[in-house]
This record gives sequence, C-alpha cells and structure tokens, in this order.
Amino acid sequence: MSELTKKKFDYTWVIVACCFLMVGTSLGFCSSPKQLFVEAVTEVLDIPRSVYALNTTFRYAAVAAINLFFGSILMKLGVRKMIALGFASLVLSNILYAVAQSVWVIYAGAVCLGIGIALVGSTTVSYIIHSRCKNNVGTVLGFCLAANGFCGAIAMKVLAPIIGDHTVNPNGYRNAYWLVTAILTVVGILVTILYKNAPGGESAANAKKQKKARGNVWEGFAFDEAKRKSYFIPTAVCLFLIGFVLSGINGISLVHMKANVGAANQDFIVSVWAFHSLALMFSKFITGFIYDKRGLRVCFLICQGTAVIVMTALALVNESTLGLVLAVVYAIFSSLALPMETVGVSLAVGDIFGSHDYAKILGLMTSLVSVGFAVGDPIMNAVYDLMGSYTVAIWIAVAAIATASVGFQIIITVAHKDREKTLAERAAAAAAAENTVVS
Repeated sequence: MSELTKKKFDYTWVIVACCFLMVGTSLGFCSSPKQLFVEAVTEVLDIPRSVYALNTTFRYAAVAAINLFFGSILMKLGVRKMIALGFASLVLSNILYAVAQSVWVIYAGAVCLGIGIALVGSTTVSYIIHSRCKNNVGTVLGFCLAANGFCGAIAMKVLAPIIGDHTVNPNGYRNAYWLVTAILTVVGILVTILYKNAPGGESAANAKKQKKARGNVWEGFAFDEAKRKSYFIPTAVCLFLIGFVLSGINGISLVHMKANVGAANQDFIVSVWAFHSLALMFSKFITGFIYDKRGLRVCFLICQGTAVIVMTALALVNESTLGLVLAVVYAIFSSLALPMETVGVSLAVGDIFGSHDYAKILGLMTSLVSVGFAVGDPIMNAVYDLMGSYTVAIWIAVAAIATASVGFQIIITVAHKDREKTLAERAAAAAAAENTVVS
C-alpha cells in the first residue's frame, strides 16, 4: 500500500459510523417507538397508564444520574468499555421489558434503559465527535444525532406489525422487545469491536488536532475554572429551561391541536403531524451545519427564535382556516427548535467552555436538561388539570423560552469576550516563556 493510499484512509469515518449506529439503536429503536407499546403492555398486564407512565420518570432519573458523573465514568472506564457497558444495559433493559409480569420489573427495565442511553446515546456521541472530528464538528454531530429520526422511522415500521393487536396476540409486544434485544446485541458487539480509542486517549487526539481546528473549537477551561465563570450558572439555567419547555411542549402539542381544531379536522391534523416527524430527521443535521457556517450565536438565534414563533402559533391553533394554518406552521417548523435539547447542548458546551473538560461539563449540563425532560411533561399536564386547557401552559412555555433566548445571547456575548481575553493571555504567556528559554 502506497504512502498516499495510507493517508487517504481516515479511521475517523469508522468512528462516525459507530456513532451513527449507537444513536440509531439506543434512541431510534429503544426510545422513539415507546408509544407503540403503551396500550399493549398496560392492557395485557392490567396496569393503569398513570402507573406505567412512571416508567419514563425512572428512565430520565437514571439518565440524569449517569450524566452527572459522566466525566468520572469516562475517565475510569474509557470510551470503548463505556460503550460495551451501555449496550449491555440496553440489552438487559429490553429483556426485562420482554419478560415483565409486574410494573416493578418494567421500572427496573426503565432504569437499565436510562443507563444504557446515557452511556451510548447523545452525550457519549457528542464527546466522541467533539474529540475526533474537529473540522465541521457541528455538521458531523448533526448527522450522527439525525440517526434517531432515521432509525426511529424504521423501528416504527418494523415493530408496529409485530406488536399488532394485543387482543389477538398478547405476546406481540414481547416479540417486538426480543427483536430489539437481538438488534442491540449484534450492533453492540460490532461497535465495540470497531471502535478504537485514540492513541494516548481522547485528550491526546484533542491536542494533536488543535492546530488544524476550524470554527469555534478551542482548548477551553478546566472544570474548576469553568464553574467560577460568571456565565456558568446562567448557562445551566438556560439549558434546563430548554429541556423543560421543549420536552413539555412536544408531549402535549398533538393533544392540544386535536382538542382545538374540532372533530371535522382530526384526520387533517394527524396527516400534518407526519410532516413533523419527517422534518425532525433533517433538523439536527441542518442545525449542526448552521453552527459550522455561522457560529453559535446565529445557530441559537434561529433555533430559539423559531421556538418562540411556533409555540405562539400552537397557542393560537383553532378550527378556523387561520388556526389550521398555524397548526401546519407548528408541525413543520418546530423541528428547527427541537435540536436545541440535543445537538444544541453539545455545541453550546464546546463553544462556551471548550475542550479541556468537555466531558465533565457536558455531562453536568446534559443532566440538567434531563431533569427538565423529567419535570416538563408533568408540569404541563398539571396546568391542564388546573385550567382545563393547555393554552396557559403553552404561553408559560413561550415566556420561558423567550427568556432563555435573550439570556443565551447575553451569555454568548460575555463568553466570547472572555474567550478572546483568555486566548490573548495564554498567547502572551507562551511567548514570554519562549523568550525566557531563548535567553
């Protein structure tokens, strides 16, 4: 093999393919189709849906707990062992779901699911891509996280007929879980074999590629230094609000539309919602691309500005022609807001705090977003119980996301000024040290 041929092969693309498979299986097959199982599981096992819904709470609690210690787990295990453990946890989760005869086994499966998703899902993939793919990191990360929508669509098509009618085949949903278990096992073994840690560790890869980096990737701060920055806590609060609002609104939007458009327009709304799912497949890639081309400020301005507009449209949906148009606006364009809770968090942490302690800071921030996920839907529904409508909850969400939007623009301004100052000080210190050595 010639030297030129050797240089052309870049194993980074194998790593990217592994990341795509990790997201596609952990989120696309384990999370996206979860609504398909609700009716069958609750009816066959005779479990009230409100009790079964705690399954989601246990899942997000596990995700938040693992992400809180993500940096420490990464340092102790390394990426490859962490991936293997994550897939093992996902496999165990689906086995527990498949054999469960009581809600407590389902809750145990939810905890395993949360652990698995935290170890091989978007947080780990974000860390890997941020470490390995310095050039166009946003576009590559967006491509990998888009696997959720792509594989989720496949999972829905494959699993729905297997689950079938639970009154005819009460074991259909169990067979679907066994199929997912088999897929996870095969993909987990494949990814664990193909994944290679960077020589000297991921931090070594960072140092090696730093000189060639483009865009907003930079060395950044150690965690102890980062947490003393004036914009650290405001960043955490804004990211929590993003998780809280987007998760809560996404959980009630279709129900709110159906309740306000009248019986004659129900089929129309369901058809429109199909475009929402399709648009989500491309939105994460587009968000990453915008980040690479225009930077974090423009990226978040577009995503958060869109969120304010589409949520306002959602609040005004009714059975008039204008109301139906607003429903279409929400269904299609809300896909540009939702990436903030996934790819947006990863890009914001890397841009604001840098690569030095990226895993530790990302884990903490993602944990707060997960807490937002866990409380968003219950609070939105509590407002409905009090008011008899989701409209008030949606207006509260509009105010919250607007506040987060303004807050993030201020944070970005302060953080970028601090970065310029820090880089100038480090350059001056390096020059002074070099002059001392020469002397």
